[in-house]
Amino acid sequence: MMKKSTITTRALTSGKNLAQMFISFPTNKNEQNKIGRVLSILDNLLFLQQRKLEQLKQLKVAMMRNTLANKNQESPVIRFNNFNDNWVQVTFKHLLNYERPDKYMVKNTDYLKQGIPVLTANKSFVLGYTNEHNIYDKGSAIIFDDFTLDNKS
Repeated sequence: MMKKSTITTRALTSGKNLAQMFISFPTNKNEQNKIGRVLSILDNLLFLQQRKLEQLKQLKVAMMRNTLANKNQESPVIRFNNFNDNWVQVTFKHLLNYERPDKYMVKNTDYLKQGIPVLTANKSFVLGYTNEHNIYDKGSAIIFDDFTLDNKS
């Protein structure tokens, strides 16, 4: 049907095209009804799960607001038992060390079929494999890049 529809803000098709389209369906009304009931139950379950998801998202936002201190607070509103110390505020430059990635980039781009995976900058797929050993092995890292999608630990 989509191949014969006109695209606007929604897919449309003419009555003439619709009249020429084939559709398969069971001739037995009981089977039609059972299929309809099952699909209706699934629609209802999907609706309920969507509501549950929205409520969980709202709960997460509320928990973040109350368990994470903001710049005007010394500690968050909600604390876990036995944690009473004030929080500290620092800039990122006091928490992280910046290191250029140049020395960790592969030299040879004739990739192998096995070895150490070579990823795109945003880790969306493996370009190939290398046997070069100029890898980052200093523990946890946050990889900042124009296309950063992930961190690596």
